[in-house]
Amino acid sequence: MTVFRKDFEPHAGVEWPPATFGHANDVKGEPFLGNERAISQTLLPMDPRFDLAINIFTYQPGDSVWMAPYFPQWLAAIGDVPPSSLYSKNIHRIS
Repeated sequence: MTVFRKDFEPHAGVEWPPATFGHANDVKGEPFLGNERAISQTLLPMDPRFDLAINIFTYQPGDSVWMAPYFPQWLAAIGDVPPSSLYSKNIHRIS
């Protein structure tokens, strides 16, 4: 089990989001940028009340991923089974 806790950063006109919970197995994965070998599961609604994105990326062996410029990390899927990475970032920033 993974639990994320992030303090909501209030913005004028944006309500607090409801508590949200679920299971990754219940979230349909979609090809990331059209790549069938890289599947993304979006775990939170695309709603401005949620100022955090949490996604699971699953890659097939043979892929490598470099995330930049704000994510100094990379992933290489070199084993026999598809690896997954949990990814979060601040989104929906309203000025």
